[in-house]
Amino acid sequence: MRILRSTGATLAALTLALAPAFAGPDGDRTVQTNAHIDAPKVFWDKDAKTFQINSQSNGKTLPLDKTTNWVGRGYQEDGTQSYIFDVTKDPRLAFLGKEGDHLYMAPHSPGPGNTPIWSGFGADTAVPIEQFQDENFTIELTGFNGPGEMNMFNYSSYGDLPVTRLFSSHDQNSRAVWLDPGTHTHNFTTFTKPGRYELTYQVSARKSDGTFTASKPTTLVWRVGGTNPADEKLGDVKTAYDKAAGVTGESTPTFTIAPHTGKKKDGDENLTDLTFDAGNAEAEGTVVFFIDGYHLAEVPVKGGKATWSEMIGSTDSTFQAVFVPTKGASRWVSAPLTSTTGKAATSTTESGEFPKEASENQATGFPNGEVKPTSRDVSVSAKVEENDNLMKVDTKPADDSLVYHVTGGFYEKGSDFPTCEVDAVSGPGRRSFDVSREYCKGDQYDLRLALEPLPRAAIGNTEVADFGPVSAKGKEISTQFSEHGATGTPDTPEGGQPSDPGAGDEGADGSLLNTPVTINNGHVDLRVMDVDGNFSVALGDDSRQHAKKSVTRTIDSVTLEVTKLAKAKRGGNILADKSYDVLGPKGSELYILPQAQQQGRVWPGFSSEELDRDKYPEGATMTLTPVSAPEGGKWFAYTENLGTIQKMYATSEKASDIPLPPGTHMHTAWAFTKPGTYTIDVTAHAKQASNGERSAESGEATAQTQRLTFVVEKPSPGNEGGGEAEEPSDQQPENPAGSGDAGAADGTGAEGGSAGAGASDAGGSAPAASDAGASDAGGEGGVLSDLPRTGASVGLTVAAASALAAGGAALTRRRKNS
Repeated sequence: MRILRSTGATLAALTLALAPAFAGPDGDRTVQTNAHIDAPKVFWDKDAKTFQINSQSNGKTLPLDKTTNWVGRGYQEDGTQSYIFDVTKDPRLAFLGKEGDHLYMAPHSPGPGNTPIWSGFGADTAVPIEQFQDENFTIELTGFNGPGEMNMFNYSSYGDLPVTRLFSSHDQNSRAVWLDPGTHTHNFTTFTKPGRYELTYQVSARKSDGTFTASKPTTLVWRVGGTNPADEKLGDVKTAYDKAAGVTGESTPTFTIAPHTGKKKDGDENLTDLTFDAGNAEAEGTVVFFIDGYHLAEVPVKGGKATWSEMIGSTDSTFQAVFVPTKGASRWVSAPLTSTTGKAATSTTESGEFPKEASENQATGFPNGEVKPTSRDVSVSAKVEENDNLMKVDTKPADDSLVYHVTGGFYEKGSDFPTCEVDAVSGPGRRSFDVSREYCKGDQYDLRLALEPLPRAAIGNTEVADFGPVSAKGKEISTQFSEHGATGTPDTPEGGQPSDPGAGDEGADGSLLNTPVTINNGHVDLRVMDVDGNFSVALGDDSRQHAKKSVTRTIDSVTLEVTKLAKAKRGGNILADKSYDVLGPKGSELYILPQAQQQGRVWPGFSSEELDRDKYPEGATMTLTPVSAPEGGKWFAYTENLGTIQKMYATSEKASDIPLPPGTHMHTAWAFTKPGTYTIDVTAHAKQASNGERSAESGEATAQTQRLTFVVEKPSPGNEGGGEAEEPSDQQPENPAGSGDAGAADGTGAEGGSAGAGASDAGGSAPAASDAGASDAGGEGGVLSDLPRTGASVGLTVAAASALAAGGAALTRRRKNS
């Protein structure tokens, strides 16, 4: 199953600031900030029988084109800034700019209160992939307008793991992401300049009969830096400026740009002050600052002056000030000034023309409509590099215009899931990429790859290419995309009002399912919520293993199975930082459920998103109490950041309280030191509002305790521990009804390919490797296999090992059997 792994998701209060923007350029949009936000999030409109793109946060779903994401300044608990991304000399980051460049950043891991923003993207669990050709659907960036460049990616500063590139405004090969139902990810999103941006997305698929279907293009506004759009009261700036023509007064206005002085907080040294002085202390009104003609900040003028401090980036930008007076001075538009971070002060008293949007680097080449390939032929080669932790994968299509997802990974003999995943996007000018195989060396691992074209192309997936073991000699396989993909009129909505998006997939009908189930693959959350009016704990199940939609279960009824795919050994890039010593010394074998979602592994998180804010305004506190474990076994739940343990939330040593402020949705990594059965009691308490129902005079509600069970691989006889839980099975993770699972992880090198999140196989047995049918590229061969294949997905990390080393994000996806 394609799953999205969000890098370094911290336990932060996911507070949604849903503030209506009454004025300003985004007055008709709801401003979302300081919150856990999925935008864009893909839904399926059952009535219209097409895709719908929304924004979802705190259990509320709004049309994407009615929202604005605002990223301002933010800080971690230790005071470190979390809104500026500094480009290092790391060659993997060359696509972002040169060393020392400052970028405005929406972080992959926010600070307290989800500051400045915790934004990602995803897909609803109920998207009916069974109705799509090859079960593929993608979201593409089909339009962009803004003063600078945008890149969305995931990255670990530790080791040499490839960067996972997702969306890019200016790189045409990083504009598509393959999704799966339940996809959920959070990433770095960087902008070279502050200002107002418009990102237009479209989702598409081919129906089972081959006809092309797509959503209407839908635009999300990002406000980067500047003032909170919800606080802007001026309205349309040009209209307000024109209306102020009758306001007069003596003035000698000046617009000045200068490096910020003083440092109260981390990052202040990179700020620049934009200052308007009316030259008359009696002047009042509003000044609006523009960057390259794009709206930046709206600031009240008091005592004739106003200053806005901003991180303006490392490339030259043109700034103007527009003064809209209410008294004491005449209206004024400054002449443009050019500046960048650290540049000496400059000022003007000259007047200029009203600002017009004029990006110096327009994004071009966006996709539009269907594609009819001239050839379906393609070759795929793989070769271990001099750094034998990496493998070079090359694809060469006869039609070089094609863009497709390369998915699959390194499989142990007989396994239906890759131990180390491959997940990258191949397009014109980027046909070669690096794949991490650090944890998947040796002849026991077979490399299997499949190619999934964009739904725009009137073709289908290739068969799975089974390379068998690959060495430095390399192997090459020739294959074809399938002939599927009947052309037809795309089912694209022609505007009009979409149906009410509703509450999305955050919960079922309010009742809890109590049928015993085992979940070993996919997203689940330990939730605090009201059930039949009573404060409770429950388990949210988005795994699709037992239902094709999100459901809520009693914790007692669920066994979370940790399969052998989770086994990892500390060493090399894997859990290498000394902060991981608490888990065991170097060389220790552990079972790891990464903080980022990975194919073939269950992904347990924590959520208070369903909790009524009015009734529980402070959120809740969940308590995990260890009950039993295999002899000598320990468990840990912790968050990570760029390859280190950031915070330890709970362990098998003692009962631990996990704060869940309103709107929280977070994931930790889980580590287990021994195979066997672990049981943990789960309860929670919350303070109720004064008008809420209280329990026993305390003013607090306490949830009835339920027992969480983890079964970690099959324990050896006599070492099972926690005897109340069922024994784990020897099976691979289950496939959801009607489909198989497979995932992928990032496969991009220093040039970083945009990743999907998918993998190659999904269920069924794996035939033995054969040399038949492979073209020779070093004496060894491979085959085109009849293995179940997977499609593209929102890829984030390079492999199982990559996510462990990075603590990073990765995305996998659910695929069907061939």
